[in-house]
Amino acid sequence: MKTGRNDPCPCGRPLKFKRCCGHPIEEKRPARKGVSVLKTVWSKGPDGVWQIHGINGLDLKPRLGFTDTFFKIQPDIALLTNRPGGIINDVMSSFGTTEFLLRQSIVPVVAYNKTDTSIRCIGTAFFISCSGYLMTAGHVMRDPVDSKYAGLEKHHDGIFKLDDDLTMGVLIPLNSAAHSGEYMMCPIEKCWFWGSERERVLLNEEARYEHLTDIAIFKIPSHPSGAAYQPLNLTLRPVKEEERAFAIGYAEMQNITRSADGKSMGPINHELTVSVGKVLHTYHDNHINKQAPLVPGPCFSFDAKIPGKMSGSPIFTGDGIAVKGVVSASWQDENYAYGCTIAPAMQLEMRGEVSLVELMTGNEGMAQIQGSDI
Repeated sequence: MKTGRNDPCPCGRPLKFKRCCGHPIEEKRPARKGVSVLKTVWSKGPDGVWQIHGINGLDLKPRLGFTDTFFKIQPDIALLTNRPGGIINDVMSSFGTTEFLLRQSIVPVVAYNKTDTSIRCIGTAFFISCSGYLMTAGHVMRDPVDSKYAGLEKHHDGIFKLDDDLTMGVLIPLNSAAHSGEYMMCPIEKCWFWGSERERVLLNEEARYEHLTDIAIFKIPSHPSGAAYQPLNLTLRPVKEEERAFAIGYAEMQNITRSADGKSMGPINHELTVSVGKVLHTYHDNHINKQAPLVPGPCFSFDAKIPGKMSGSPIFTGDGIAVKGVVSASWQDENYAYGCTIAPAMQLEMRGEVSLVELMTGNEGMAQIQGSDI
């Protein structure tokens, strides 16, 4: 028999203890709560157009030993569609554990120089298109320069170029055995973020880059097999105070060992972390009034624990249908963090390219979710 602590005993008397009148009582344990993410599956049709051929919700439940608001994901098996594409990579993107399916979309950002014996894990990014566009935090893309392990050359046309010895990229799991270390390293071809160099006032003061918004877009080569990268859904809807907000990213990633000749890497055992809270305040005009001075551009605060290396992680709100923000700043071991709002940045022109909103009308494989309740 199962009963709650205060339910009546079979004898009819209210229960204050685990036993009454000799009847053993098995206490109810509350079900572990989690969050859900609406996940789409993309592939290229016969006409060469990217299309959604499967959509389903992924329930992300805490593993034993974690809380409902900060957890690693229980490895349940999920099938996103019964019509996977004809390319084997498309099949692998629709079936596996819930974490593996998310790791197709949410990836570590890494950087290393040619002679480095370790690969630096510097943040989290997520796919926003089938063709290889990703989003992260602007300060993640600036890490090699700000941390002084790479130089930056400014060209006359306002374009910056990092040292030739530096490689930046993302790690993508190849199949469901990827937890044991099978990843594909995809280098970054080009990147866009918005801001300007701050002029030095004093001779001993270093030049500093001031971000207009802490959001960056970058592009990797198309998938070598011709398969789709699996993007998350975006929305132009504003963030609302009091709504649930949760980030999914790679907390406190350890650097990866690497041979000097670059022919071998150590094991990669990165796991996703889910951090859940609610939106406390919104700062839609932060680029003007600087109400949240630690974060550039429109942003919001939320009461979730965000450890290091989760910068750039996607922030879902409400029922997890679409991403509304990117992790920007947090206080270690405190349930307080900031996210940059995506919608305004999606309308900024990318140098030499159109804006993300305009890209959505092309054949990049980007999903924009609309609706008043999202």
